[in-house]
Amino acid sequence: MKAHTLLFSVKTLCRVLGVSRSGFYAWSARKTSMRRQRRVERDRQVAQAYSSRKDRSGSPRLCHDLREAGLPCNRKTVAASMQR
Repeated sequence: MKAHTLLFSVKTLCRVLGVSRSGFYAWSARKTSMRRQRRVERDRQVAQAYSSRKDRSGSPRLCHDLREAGLPCNRKTVAASMQR
């Protein structure tokens, strides 16, 4: 919605999408949650570990590498990060 505010009015966008204007402004003023920040950082770490393995490793090996680097992780979390 933020990308389209240059082309359309906020009032029109909210009407078409079925959201309130106050809700849109409250959402746009919110800061990124700690959970989202951790997820972005974890995705960056997984991507870095994956590229250091020449883009050939799976989640079990990457999880092992991250644990050796001192970063706590879970195989399923690493797999989900790789899918994103």
